[in-house]
Amino acid sequence: MFCTIRHLSPDWSYFPVHWLGPFAGHLADLKGYALPIYIGLCSMTLGGLIFFGIQEFLTALIILFVYSFLRFGFNMGFSNSISNAMLNVPQKFRTDINSLFSMLQQFAGSIGVGIMAAVMAINQNNGTGNLAARSFVGGRYDFLLATCLSAAALIAAIINFRIQKQKNSH
Repeated sequence: MFCTIRHLSPDWSYFPVHWLGPFAGHLADLKGYALPIYIGLCSMTLGGLIFFGIQEFLTALIILFVYSFLRFGFNMGFSNSISNAMLNVPQKFRTDINSLFSMLQQFAGSIGVGIMAAVMAINQNNGTGNLAARSFVGGRYDFLLATCLSAAALIAAIINFRIQKQKNSH
């Protein structure tokens, strides 16, 4: 399976999302930042839920498609989140927003990998069944954790845009 994913990933896994940056920006220009961010977070939440729900049926090709769906969500939301944040800070701090988001992205990625690896290790070292069965359970918890974090981000975005709407109406 690793060879198949490795063979497909350089070209295939990112192909469906190359065009998303300009599209997501254009959508934000037409409809506002909330829509592409909501679409992105819904896609990430649904992608995590799909991984969680069909874990026992995952193949290299299914992983590729679900991962591409997750990347779609990330690409729809991340740049638009930066642009939206720039509108909500004083002018003198706007140049720092991109650096802040990049740093937070790196930090979240490293912390996320550490937490997910710890969840996997805890399940591999405890429980019943062979290592594969215990790893399966650890992966299931990781998929559930990723889904819950995406859902929490979606809820935070909904609250954020409601607050922004209230501020702009006054």
